[in-house]
Amino acid sequence: MGEFNDFLSSLSAVWGEAMLLQQRTPGSLLEPDWAMLRRVFDGIHCMRSGTTLVGNSKVMAHLLPNLVAPVDRAYTLTFLFKCSRIKNDKELEWKTLRKILDGFFYPVVRSPLFQEKALKRLAQSNRSNWDTSELKIVDNLLIGLVKLQQRQ
Repeated sequence: MGEFNDFLSSLSAVWGEAMLLQQRTPGSLLEPDWAMLRRVFDGIHCMRSGTTLVGNSKVMAHLLPNLVAPVDRAYTLTFLFKCSRIKNDKELEWKTLRKILDGFFYPVVRSPLFQEKALKRLAQSNRSNWDTSELKIVDNLLIGLVKLQQRQ
């Protein structure tokens, strides 16, 4: 983790664009929205290391829960790419995040069957505290699947 004041300053710098993006959904993103999402990704500074994908995606998942799923090494990267590391390169990490969202998470959340099930799940008062958005539900399902595969 980086210094809190640096993180706070970076969040303040992207706050306006992030608030505009909160009105968007995976099905409504146009190229200018993707460009704005990238500026938010590039602008957040939460880690001391050169790695941005994991830390920034987790911050963005809280800031933009309808647009960004948290990415981690043990589950997301391993499941989707069969490896837990990618090169510390902001351009590559952004392209990886976009590929993960546009190629995996967004098609799942746009599925009519998923929509039906997720809306019911999110409406339940006794649902898991981890199920905070449609994208987080997909992330939780992915984690569960990887854990099941690891047991076999």
